[in-house]
Amino acid sequence: MPLLVAAGAVAVVAAGLVWTVADRWAVRRAWAGAARVEILAPPRVDPAGAPVFWQHLLGLLRPRWSLRRAPHVVFEYQFDAGGLRISVWVPGTVAAGQVAAAARSAWPGARTTITPEPHPISTGAGEVAGARLRLARPAALPIATEHRTDPLRALIGAATPLTASEQVRVQVLARPISGARLARLARPGATVDTGARLASVVAGGAATLAQEIVATAVHGPAHTTTRHRPQATTTGARPSGPGRLVTSTQDRATATKAHGAGGGHLVTVRLVAEVAPLGHGRDAAQVARARAVRRARAVASTFAEYSAHNYFRRCRIRRAGQVIGSRRLRRGDPLSVAEVAALAHLPTDEHVPGLRRAGAAAIAPPPQVPTGGPGVRVLGDSDAVTARPIGLSVADARHHLWVLGATGSGKSTLLVHQILADAEAGRAAVVIDPKGDMITDTLARLPAAARARTIVIDPSHPGRTPRLNPLDPLGLASVPGVGDATVEHVVSVFSRVFAAAWGHRSEDLLRVACLTLRDRPGVASLDQIPDLLGDQAVRARTLTGLAPSARLSQFWDEFDHLSDATRAQISAPLLNKLRSILLRPFAEHLLCGPSTVDLSAVLDRGGLLLVRLPKAALGEDTVRLVGSLLVAQVWAAALARAGQPEHTRLDAAFYIDECHNFLNLPYRLEDMLAESRGFRLSLILAHQHLGQVTPPLRDALLANARNAALFGLSPADAAVLARRTLPELSAHDLSRLDGFHAAATLLNAGAPTRAFTFRTRPLPPAPDTPTKPAAPHPSRSHQLPGKGSDHSDPRHDARPHT
Repeated sequence: MPLLVAAGAVAVVAAGLVWTVADRWAVRRAWAGAARVEILAPPRVDPAGAPVFWQHLLGLLRPRWSLRRAPHVVFEYQFDAGGLRISVWVPGTVAAGQVAAAARSAWPGARTTITPEPHPISTGAGEVAGARLRLARPAALPIATEHRTDPLRALIGAATPLTASEQVRVQVLARPISGARLARLARPGATVDTGARLASVVAGGAATLAQEIVATAVHGPAHTTTRHRPQATTTGARPSGPGRLVTSTQDRATATKAHGAGGGHLVTVRLVAEVAPLGHGRDAAQVARARAVRRARAVASTFAEYSAHNYFRRCRIRRAGQVIGSRRLRRGDPLSVAEVAALAHLPTDEHVPGLRRAGAAAIAPPPQVPTGGPGVRVLGDSDAVTARPIGLSVADARHHLWVLGATGSGKSTLLVHQILADAEAGRAAVVIDPKGDMITDTLARLPAAARARTIVIDPSHPGRTPRLNPLDPLGLASVPGVGDATVEHVVSVFSRVFAAAWGHRSEDLLRVACLTLRDRPGVASLDQIPDLLGDQAVRARTLTGLAPSARLSQFWDEFDHLSDATRAQISAPLLNKLRSILLRPFAEHLLCGPSTVDLSAVLDRGGLLLVRLPKAALGEDTVRLVGSLLVAQVWAAALARAGQPEHTRLDAAFYIDECHNFLNLPYRLEDMLAESRGFRLSLILAHQHLGQVTPPLRDALLANARNAALFGLSPADAAVLARRTLPELSAHDLSRLDGFHAAATLLNAGAPTRAFTFRTRPLPPAPDTPTKPAAPHPSRSHQLPGKGSDHSDPRHDARPHT
């Protein structure tokens, strides 16, 4: 007998040591590689998502080896002065990415962020008060799982508001258990005994056992002090009357909890409130302690919301801060998936003070959207589930790309990536930037192979400014109809830029002056108009060399018969608008005199024309006028492609930032978009909001810009553009896109795809060596690499360079 006792004691001690070592090893293993998955709630939370999440974790957390203890997770609500953050702590033995995926699938539109957390959290230097919540009655009885309102409403109200010196944590620790364990709790009569009956049964059994031990020691094992008599049922007789009704109700509730359960979770709820003293000394610490205790009690009292057949009882925690930080789960109460979901879920109320929400829903791209490769421009990466590149093929980009969003939302980053992709691939691109930063970022990262074919127009550039004369486009003189088109482009630009102070007489005078200068020998230029209108001798010399034109001659005859005062009065409105160009040295040199840039060669040979027009340096009216005239010249170069077979036209891109300032041609935009697609000139049009464009221009963009990248929109714009993104993205989603996050509707092989979201990529770091190319010399600015120009102009071939 003593040997058996000694052997048993040794076995117990050995088992205790083994358990201690195994427990410490399991703790170290859990913290190694542990992570915190923060969940940003979607704008609208589906209440059915919580059971889905916990059912998913039930299968995810079960160990492969059935004898090994399953890992546990911690669903945590953290309150501080900044609001409410919801996260799930995941041990290192579980893939945090899978838990994050489970959260996103359970709550569509939620965002997750994974942060490594390999060490227990520690509380600050404040006073701490905490509690542990355990079931007050046998675990077979369920707590309330159905509520008319979100039970978290009371918890959030008790835990907020907080000052900078306060914080509250509520943890729901959960470890999977099998369905068989839940089912065993539902045996008949398991919930009938009261606490007193259970205590009496235990006391009686213990007394009987002690009596048998004493009798055996004194009289030997053959002696027995008990007589064989019928055993009484430990559960007692089934009550009758009202008691029987209560028992029946409890049995049904127990059966409901266990019936059909594929498993559950072993759960413990812990909470802690921390308050930092506002001063030094014992009194300040006591005040902080009292505030922490009151806050902890208030938070714990909110769990009365779950009272039904069972309820939670508050238990004291020693060293609450250390226990909360360790996140260890030793004991708990078995709860069904529905009960855990009622305790730990995302708030379902639409308005929760301080809750961090995900904003727009994260929608995965359709599988047919390209990811890259030759002939594809990469826009960014998807932000839903697994990140993958998002591309737009060059062929589909011919249907144009509309980029809309507030300043600072990421539009310029997207455009710079597209420009660099064209430069890397050898495709032609023309860029007009009225702010200047986009051109600066592009030049800093321009591939070395593209510098030789790059032309820069920049008022701050130290070199000579290239020339692009709108009345004398280089290389287009022999193209039928281009001459008349250039004059109409100039007249339309002036009339629309100065629409508030423009009349029919000024328009007529500008048109006749431009036609007159174009038809005479030599180079027509806008800086010749003041002399033509104000100096009779210059006008006479100009008309002497003019090609015969009855209508022009009649106009100038009538103009010469006017008095000097009348001619000055008629010319003054036009001349004060021309001074927007003529009084700016940069604008005058760019637009007046012989052209030195062949835009047809730029488009046909993969050239890059980067036009930087900062409003701060030039003024808003000058920027609009110069930019619109450059747009007119690029469009004239595109029209010249009509004489080329379609299969020989190379793809080119025209990037226009703040496009509403520069689309001032005498054509409807829908016609321009349709024609440019045939000329293989894709337009990338960017601006901030719909209020910047006229209703006809807005309708044309909505109907004909088949590709769109929509960044953060105002609620008014989102309501209009939601018709393009529904049902995947609503107006609420479009108005809550964060920075560098966009919604897209693209074409794939000419067919529209459903809407999805993506994030733009950060710009690559700029190399240390300067990449800004020198301003092209006029003698070679239009001679891009390749064969000679197909459009020769003898006037320019013999022209001396200045």
